[in-house]
Amino acid sequence: MFFQIAGQTEAARSAKMIQEKFLQPGGVTSTLRNTGQQWDAPNGWAPLQWITIQGLRNYTASDLANEIKNRWVNFNVDVYKKTGKLVEKYNV
Repeated sequence: MFFQIAGQTEAARSAKMIQEKFLQPGGVTSTLRNTGQQWDAPNGWAPLQWITIQGLRNYTASDLANEIKNRWVNFNVDVYKKTGKLVEKYNV
């Protein structure tokens, strides 16, 4: 979706999957597997948030893109207010 190579049907299915399975209180999780590895759930990374948001916007799923943006930014601000730190990944 980020590169605009998905068809409309695939994009709609992907958006639904993102909303139903990947969307978390702090943004989108990197994977659905919680293996203890840093790239897996429950972690979210800034570049993956951006790629997801832009991909959704490319297919007019702006409401979901904005929801992810708002959750991610608000979560980052909350963590910063509590700890004074911005970190590379967050437990979303």
